[in-house]
Amino acid sequence: MKAMMFFLVPFSHRCSQPKLAKSSTRIVNTEYNAERKALSIGENTYVSLTTFTKDGRKKNCPVWIVVLKEGKVGFTTESTSWKAKRIMKTPSVELVASNSRGEPLDGHNIVKGTAELVFGDEFQTIQKKVKKKYGIQFTLIVGFGRMTRFIRRKENSSCGVVITVAD
Repeated sequence: MKAMMFFLVPFSHRCSQPKLAKSSTRIVNTEYNAERKALSIGENTYVSLTTFTKDGRKKNCPVWIVVLKEGKVGFTTESTSWKAKRIMKTPSVELVASNSRGEPLDGHNIVKGTAELVFGDEFQTIQKKVKKKYGIQFTLIVGFGRMTRFIRRKENSSCGVVITVAD
């Protein structure tokens, strides 16, 4: 009977937990916070990227995101796209987990950062990580892009975007 009574008592009453003293000072490792934010945003399939126009209006679009290193995330795009042009003028961006249409998901925090366009080896690194994460989807999109450029007789203008996550 005593054993049965044990299970009827809520767990919080069975175990007393030590009370921790409240501290008035809080030490924050900002590098760790930025890296943790980058990891949390990078684990999503789609992320809504918010860029800003010259007059401060927000423009959202969904992107595929990958975690780089040291609190950085990245994605690939065309250097002639509007998001790339806005990033060149105003590098401040916001990221939030979203669906494939760029609509933010409930319960996810907005992550702020600073973006820059990259080419060459840095672009290749981002492209390899995106291909590894998204697989056949990425291959199909890149193939479609190559076909479109061939038909329009345009050069490849792909670039990478590296976002340094703010603390």
